[in-house]
Amino acid sequence: MYQIRLSMLSLALLCLFGTARLSAEDAKATKVPVALQNAVDSLTATLRHWPLKHIDPEPTVVVEGQRGYRVVLRHTWQEPLIVMQRIQRPSGQDDPDFVTKHTDWHFVLVPVSETKLSPEAKREILWHVPDEKEFRLPVALGEGHGFVWFSYASIPMQDVLRVRLMLTGGDDRLQLLLRGLTVDDDGISTRLSVVPMFVQFGPAGFTALDKAIRTSDDPTYAIRSLIYFRDAQATARLIELYESPKADVHRAAAYALIHQPFRPAAKAAYLDMLDEQLQVTRALQACLEFGWKDALPLIERVIEKPSSLRDYRDAYKTYRQLSGNPIDAKILAAADVIDPYNRIARAALPTEEALAAARRTIIETADVKGAAFIGFSLATYTTKGNSGRINQEGIAILHALPRPVVEPMLNQLLQGLEESDRPKVLKILKQLQ
Repeated sequence: MYQIRLSMLSLALLCLFGTARLSAEDAKATKVPVALQNAVDSLTATLRHWPLKHIDPEPTVVVEGQRGYRVVLRHTWQEPLIVMQRIQRPSGQDDPDFVTKHTDWHFVLVPVSETKLSPEAKREILWHVPDEKEFRLPVALGEGHGFVWFSYASIPMQDVLRVRLMLTGGDDRLQLLLRGLTVDDDGISTRLSVVPMFVQFGPAGFTALDKAIRTSDDPTYAIRSLIYFRDAQATARLIELYESPKADVHRAAAYALIHQPFRPAAKAAYLDMLDEQLQVTRALQACLEFGWKDALPLIERVIEKPSSLRDYRDAYKTYRQLSGNPIDAKILAAADVIDPYNRIARAALPTEEALAAARRTIIETADVKGAAFIGFSLATYTTKGNSGRINQEGIAILHALPRPVVEPMLNQLLQGLEESDRPKVLKILKQLQ
């Protein structure tokens, strides 16, 4: 309630100050102090998608007995209207399928003087509180370009801005980022945004995160921030956290460890992930990258009893490659023709002649087990679009391959897969009858 009242009061005062504040266009025709104009130019050059909307020609904001200038930037964008709005919107208007929206970002710049302003001066300022889903708060940004800067900003954006403008002093940047790890805003956007920002503080950032991990009720995002610390100390800490009996800590550490570049010192953790079937795809990639052949028995277990079809596919291909018996490259290339979406560069749909040639390549290969794997992978392929054609190609390949190879593979999967994936295998077995 207090914040709502403050917002309403702030907006009311902004309306009263409207005659004293200039728009960007009016500012060109009105003399603005050169130092202020230079500082604002640096600001808008840094925030290229936030053009200047208002600037005070005279100081209008009183902060601890000193007077400052209010500067407003505005970001504008268009959003599509929902269907009902499109139907009800009057005809004859421009862009009937979109609505223009904007958000404002307010700053107060106080000329530097011998009397230093405290960071708490930000609380004397009546701020415009935008109706945004991202968390914002008053911030003392620091000093630079001849001014002491204050703003009402998001935690990640204020930090980026302070670095780019080379501002000094102000609120403790590291403490603000730590606060950001606990913010529960829409889409947890603040938490996700601050996670990669601690590494810029080096050892101090690591120490702050380690303390947060030890004391926080939810250390998940503090642990994720260690992804960006690549030294031996961070790796050792992640290994220690991975071994934690607390499930949330264990999983957060696993998530951090599977980010590339992989950490060879964490080999035991990667192998344990295979045993536990946690982050299987990335753990397999680490084993393949470092050539850890002692992972083969664990990978074989994943193939025999996979937790998902994706884990099965990744484990089979990795096992073949790591054991020195990779799937025939020709039939992998042929599979890419049948499933063009599997390639990084999306290509046009293949012709019937190309599809027939790809099928022949897979069916006639000497690598029959590899062909059965590819046929099964195509038959169970899913996408947001229509995957029916690709699935039928997979069934056709399985039909043409020897039953003594195909049926044992499917029956083994039927026994090993989780309940949710078994119907897909049963469907293929029925189609092959």
